[in-house]
Amino acid sequence: MFEKTVQQMSLTMRSALLTAIIVLGVLLRGWNIQQGLWWDEIWSTLEYATASSWWYTISQLGYYFNNHPLYSIAARISIAVLGASEFSLRLPSVLMGTAALPVLYLLARPLTGTAPALLATLLLALSAFHIDHSSEARGYSGMLLFALLASLFFFKALNGASKRAWIFFVLCTFLGFYCHVYMAQVPLAQVMCCVLLMAEQALRKERNRFMYAGALRHLVLALAAAAVLTLAAYAPMLKFFVANAGKVQLLRVDRLPFVAEMYETVLPGFATLPGMLLYSALFVCGLLYLGKRSPALLIYTILICNIPLLLYLQLNPMFIFKRYFLPALPFCLLTLACGMEWIAHSCRLRGLARIAFYCCVLCAIAWLQWPSIRTVTTQSRQHYREAAVYAADHSDASDAVFAIGQAGQHFSYYATVPVLVPETFDGFQMRLHEVPQAWCLISAWLPELRPAHEPFLLYTEDPEHQRIYDYVKAHFQLAAQFHGVFNTYVYRWPAAAEARP
Repeated sequence: MFEKTVQQMSLTMRSALLTAIIVLGVLLRGWNIQQGLWWDEIWSTLEYATASSWWYTISQLGYYFNNHPLYSIAARISIAVLGASEFSLRLPSVLMGTAALPVLYLLARPLTGTAPALLATLLLALSAFHIDHSSEARGYSGMLLFALLASLFFFKALNGASKRAWIFFVLCTFLGFYCHVYMAQVPLAQVMCCVLLMAEQALRKERNRFMYAGALRHLVLALAAAAVLTLAAYAPMLKFFVANAGKVQLLRVDRLPFVAEMYETVLPGFATLPGMLLYSALFVCGLLYLGKRSPALLIYTILICNIPLLLYLQLNPMFIFKRYFLPALPFCLLTLACGMEWIAHSCRLRGLARIAFYCCVLCAIAWLQWPSIRTVTTQSRQHYREAAVYAADHSDASDAVFAIGQAGQHFSYYATVPVLVPETFDGFQMRLHEVPQAWCLISAWLPELRPAHEPFLLYTEDPEHQRIYDYVKAHFQLAAQFHGVFNTYVYRWPAAAEARP
């Protein structure tokens, strides 16, 4: 059997393949690391990573859970060592995202075999979803890393009742929570997995071969210990945490469009017929493989890929972003890899034929995902830097440079000239007619960004800024625009056809 050949592959060969995959992952995650900072990075990370005191870094939360404390601490250290730059601010994310690759391999190999583990690691290295969040200065790559580590030690502990595994499980769970509170989906899946395994054991009236007696009790104790550590770490910002939780509104909107977007993000190309057929076939075959090879992992995968999303959709809170469900990504990709192994084994492919099959499927997946990979590795998220440089290069000292919208205030980070954020339309008009020429910088205008699954109320701008926006669109001339995830525009007044006052 080819799998036995792979299992017997020399440690050197396995290490070489894994190293090559990790190098590929580093290149993809570091390729676009020097792009200008975008809204979330300036608003939600830079403030805490460059704060005047460590206390501010660990005690402030922001308007809506903006501060990811562990990432802010890591970014602060990186900046202290390397100096302030896009590279140093994002470096912890790249490192944590890259570290997730070997962790996935270590998790998958004893449960699924060497070939699926290597294939899954390669798929994660190529994942545009993971590349994107492993190259931005936010805590999501850390949440995924510690979710994988917690899962790794979860399975080790269940299988062997190892005290060391439980200790590392507690530590990784705590660190995951300190990256982001949405780590909660991981222990939820773990508890449900244990309960289902116990139910299976009771129905079969035999000891479960994967989980020792008392494992659920030890899991609850371990999670309680992680909860104590988490509460202690969040204690300095607890009052802000409670206040922010009170801002969360439960909505009545149709979230089904989000589900479709989620599938397309996790599996780029899924919206196409070839992609849907390929991914669906691999996923079904992967579930069959897991059911035979590792029923515990099958249960865990189904839970972590579905329960958090279903609960979130049922509660329907304001703001739902695909990055919240990033911990499910490696298990989804591992299932695809297991599907490849199941098909190869069912067709009795061996040797070069099996390798050729793997290569063909991987090429098909890479072809489906290439547009997304190219986008995240070459396209800037937002062009604050480029727009600020353009305005500085083309404006005179007597000109006024405005910025509007909730995202507008962040142009000042890169600006070398004063950027005015007017409070009222009348104030804008008054200042406008005091200068010979004016510029207006606009990016991420919320009404234009509203997804189909979000209410209008959450994507509105200040009424005064909306009046300014309408005036700018009608009377200013578009001088430059920069395409990215969030397009950025530079408008000039007076327009060429207008006379100056």
